[in-house]
Amino acid sequence: MSMEFWDAVYEFERAYDVCRKDVMRRFELSAAEVDILLFLTGNSQHNTASDVERLTPLTKSHISLAVGQLVQKGLVSRTADERDRKRLHLTLTPAADAIAAYGSELRQEFFAALLDGFSEEEKARFAAMCCRIIDNLRRGREGRACV
Repeated sequence: MSMEFWDAVYEFERAYDVCRKDVMRRFELSAAEVDILLFLTGNSQHNTASDVERLTPLTKSHISLAVGQLVQKGLVSRTADERDRKRLHLTLTPAADAIAAYGSELRQEFFAALLDGFSEEEKARFAAMCCRIIDNLRRGREGRACV
């Protein structure tokens, strides 16, 4: 099982990277910028740099740099939280609409290809297993260095 798992992880990363590079080339963005834009597109309730750090593999330094570049390019705006002025909410600007739409379309195509031939029941089981794996990894990170 372990070899199949690592093969799947590698192939998944390679295939997703092809999609992301398409967005990067078309809109002249870095990988981190694309990841943040697509994250914000699908996660309106998770819209701070802390949320991006907690829910993606991006590091704090990459997030900080990429958000700064996205703000400079006019694709993202920062708004201070009403209760905690230090907490900044990230919002896509209308200038990011075309990128968000194109990236979302590519993601949908990616997942359609990924799950091609799977029944709805198999897709639901796969989603449930992914959630369990994520929970295991998050719990493991709290107590172990290797997870």
